[in-house]
Amino acid sequence: YVEYLGEDEGTNVIVLYIEGLKDGTRFLKMAREVIRKKPIIVFKAGRTRHGSRATMSHTASIAGSDQVFEAICRQTGIIRTYDVSHAFDLAEALSKQPLPKGNRVAVISAGGGHCVVTTDACGALGLEVPELDKETVQTLEKYLLPHAPPPTNPIDLAADPRPMTVANIVELLAQNPRINAIITMAPVSIRSTNPAYIREVLTAAEILSEIPRKYGKPLIATAMRGNMNGIAFELMKERGIPFYEFPEEASRAMYGLYRYSQLH
Repeated sequence: YVEYLGEDEGTNVIVLYIEGLKDGTRFLKMAREVIRKKPIIVFKAGRTRHGSRATMSHTASIAGSDQVFEAICRQTGIIRTYDVSHAFDLAEALSKQPLPKGNRVAVISAGGGHCVVTTDACGALGLEVPELDKETVQTLEKYLLPHAPPPTNPIDLAADPRPMTVANIVELLAQNPRINAIITMAPVSIRSTNPAYIREVLTAAEILSEIPRKYGKPLIATAMRGNMNGIAFELMKERGIPFYEFPEEASRAMYGLYRYSQLH
């Protein structure tokens, strides 16, 4: 499968569910070749003693040492996940976004708690959320509401309801050479029938959607599940912006991009 999918032009990312390897040497050789062209993400079952026994009864596959498999992943550049859903979080980002040129991430959200949790999640995965320089902070402050805290990164929008606030801040950060990637809330919910407001939401969505192509930096969007619908959301999805509900999911997706970028 790996050999075939590695050559398949319609496949951008390979996601594998593995219980055991019957020919570890061949798998290792093939994975090394394929990873030069496209990422491989693996979820391996049978990590525990009881799980290993279950794989034997299920497919007669010997799960083998989990430590050995972990070493194989590190040697080859395989991205390993420990939750099935995490594999697909990473795959969506890797199939749609450019690779970052470093691990420095800008975080933008409507509330302080979300900012802190995202920053913690990034840090736990080896991603840096660097403090912005004084000049950048002063420029960003011009876009924020008076009661918003200093935008040193992460940037707390303090529940700013204006869609273009996000778009303007993200574009400014995308131009900053010290920022390699962006995780931002996306103002996709249309809460008014006012034509001017609807136009602003769509304009903001278009600006955000163009960031990866325009600046060559990945953009990961977050939104509440109930807001992941409507014309602005669909516009961004169609243009390749991946959406996640929780800070940990968004951070994990960005980590996948950074991890694979280290092989290039």
